Amino acid sequence: MKPAIALNDKRKGLILGPCSAESEEQMDAIAQAILHFKPDFVRAGLWKPRTRPGHFQGMGAVAIPWLVGIQKNISLKFVRKSLQVNMLNLP
Repeated sequence: MKPAIALNDKRKGLILGPCSAESEEQMDAIAQAILHFKPDFVRAGLWKPRTRPGHFQGMGAVAIPWLVGIQKNISLKFVRKSLQVNMLNLP
């Protein structure tokens, strides 16, 4: 099986980030805080499936512009997981 993301130098990748992206300010602060670790990718959960009503569901597509802006300003690469195939077409 080929890896989903291949690094050029065959080393293991470093992926850092919070369980969920809760605000643009939170994501910017986290990006600044982890920058010195030189991660290959930053992850942040945008959709948080829950089994109980009323629990935090994540910010969803609203958070995508936050990550795009941070990526442009700080040159970090973001990864996200998708719960449905139609989410793969989001920016």
